[in-house]
Amino acid sequence: MLSLYNEYGANIKKLKKLWYSKESEEGWKMVTEAQLKAKNKYNKKAYKNYSFRLNKNTEKNVIDWIEKQGKTKPYLYDLIIDDMKKKRAL
Repeated sequence: MLSLYNEYGANIKKLKKLWYSKESEEGWKMVTEAQLKAKNKYNKKAYKNYSFRLNKNTEKNVIDWIEKQGKTKPYLYDLIIDDMKKKRAL
């Protein structure tokens, strides 16, 4: 969240709320609430999220293995695609 005052001392509360979003090589970019709302609406319509939890004590070997693979999403995606091919679902 932004500081309450910008470098000129203007009270940011009087302005529309702004958030920072990291996007590509452009660096940090200010995003209005309306832009954030539109982006969230699009993401909700276009994407499906899945999550699961692993116990740090009893499933440490699985956690360690996943972390050694680098990026989690491509690794899990490839596992699922391979399983689908194996079961002739693809």
